[in-house]
Amino acid sequence: MKKIINIYLPVLIAFVFAACEDVVNVKLEQGPKQLVVDGWITDRIIPDTITLSTTAAYFENQSTPKVSGAKVVLSNNEGVTEKLTEVKPGKYLVQTIKSKVGGKYTLTIEFEGENYEAKTEAMRSGLRLDSLTYEFKKKSAFIEEEGYVVKMSGQELEGKGDSYRFKIMKNGVYLKQDLRYWNDDYVDGKYLKDVEFRDQKPFALGDKVSVETYSITKDAYHFFDEMDKQIHNGGLFANPPANVRTNIKNVNPNSSKKAVGYFGASLVTTIEGVVK
Repeated sequence: MKKIINIYLPVLIAFVFAACEDVVNVKLEQGPKQLVVDGWITDRIIPDTITLSTTAAYFENQSTPKVSGAKVVLSNNEGVTEKLTEVKPGKYLVQTIKSKVGGKYTLTIEFEGENYEAKTEAMRSGLRLDSLTYEFKKKSAFIEEEGYVVKMSGQELEGKGDSYRFKIMKNGVYLKQDLRYWNDDYVDGKYLKDVEFRDQKPFALGDKVSVETYSITKDAYHFFDEMDKQIHNGGLFANPPANVRTNIKNVNPNSSKKAVGYFGASLVTTIEGVVK
């Protein structure tokens, strides 16, 4: 009798769970469509772009709709104004204005009868990277794929308040990895030696590496921090979802039409190397 119970118990458990399983069709209320702004101006030679789109339903399995035909104007505190050209749906090209230390910039957008505005400024580039080194790491319980990780070294300038975002390129292509951003709260004025980015995808011998350092405002730092926390907000102790800050405002405070996203200005420094 004991053998029979042991044999049929898994079958019985599976039957019970199958019998209790219901298909629940979740219908979420679709919120109002909002303008989404994603754009940075820099001091790089290559042109910068401002990307405009709109929000979409949560379960909609396609890219967010691009915004065409908007009037997008960029101006600075030196009296220069530039109307941006739409080069393809949702992509607006900045051809004249570049960011520089202390520069203040205003982006205005006219879209579907509403006027939006964003203001930002360009901060100094307070981190001077001077070398890249590479360390080979074998596959282990904590490392999914073996290969070389990139480590960077450089001088952080004295004077608290510097914040940065980093982008890594592998053989000329930006890596799609976690947001990488810092501030100098604990490293002000120090020389940083062999700093390793978290969750790196491994490189191979001969790979070309570029690390771009973007100076950002303290507000932009908190924008990236809030966005990163929402992206990784999961598990048993997850916090309730929250709106990420934005500096895109509707000029009419009484309008129900809002916007999300961020517009910023950066100074960019680049260091390159080859894994060897």
